[in-house]
Amino acid sequence: AALYTLKEVEGDKANDEIAKLVNDPALREHAIRVLANRDDQIASVDPQIFVNATKDANPRVREQAALALGRLDARYAEALVPLMAPAETVKYFEAKR
Repeated sequence: AALYTLKEVEGDKANDEIAKLVNDPALREHAIRVLANRDDQIASVDPQIFVNATKDANPRVREQAALALGRLDARYAEALVPLMAPAETVKYFEAKR
């Protein structure tokens, strides 16, 4: 909850600090989600953070990365299809339906 509050209070000024938290496996999913949460504040985030996260072992991190890249620029969304195709990812998304 603290990450979401920080982002709401500080806006895109918090992006650099939140981006550092992507390196923490326990916070990675949430850090990516918070960085991409506001369309008007995502432009200052390095897209490579999201691209790298598409290869994460955790399917929830990959999901947030896919959403972030799609939100950042639609051209990234199409590039995600081959990255998001592993069987465990497909099962994860089917279970969410």
